[in-house]
Amino acid sequence: MSRPRTKLEMRLAALRRQVRRLLLTHGASLVLAVTIPLVLAAGLADWTFHLDPIVRAALLATIAAVAVWTAWRRVVRPALTPFKDLDVALRIEKRWPGLEDRLASTVQFLQLPADDPAHGSPALRRATIERATAEAEKLDFREAVDHRPITRAAALAAAALLLAGSAVVLDPASARIAAPPP
Repeated sequence: MSRPRTKLEMRLAALRRQVRRLLLTHGASLVLAVTIPLVLAAGLADWTFHLDPIVRAALLATIAAVAVWTAWRRVVRPALTPFKDLDVALRIEKRWPGLEDRLASTVQFLQLPADDPAHGSPALRRATIERATAEAEKLDFREAVDHRPITRAAALAAAALLLAGSAVVLDPASARIAAPPP
């Protein structure tokens, strides 16, 4: 039978879910920020130089490869990367070094049987768990997450979408030709 999760473990799990969402948002934004300008550049090159169908196909294959590669590196791999409570605790301790490894130790202690003397003094482990839990109560774990890369990626994606929207507004006839039929 498994033991009930502590409030600390639930907070770490909530932070882990938030980080995963932010990583996926970051990755999706980068995919848009890379792919949209490439598509627009290829369309502009085709419109300007009336490219040969083989060159168009090569451009399309290149853009698709870049989009897939970016999606793999920035969306799929981060989504498949496991984040354990210990990983999250270590990141929190990096933000608040005053915890002095107590949070990471607590996470590890919570995985052990409570009264097993084989892993050190049960009383000392309980004291460490209580102290780290009390210290963690005062902290906003969300402050351990740096939102700047996500904000930059989202701004790049918004700029790419704005650029694409501008192209549609400036030349709707060409945009209709480029758009797939409904």
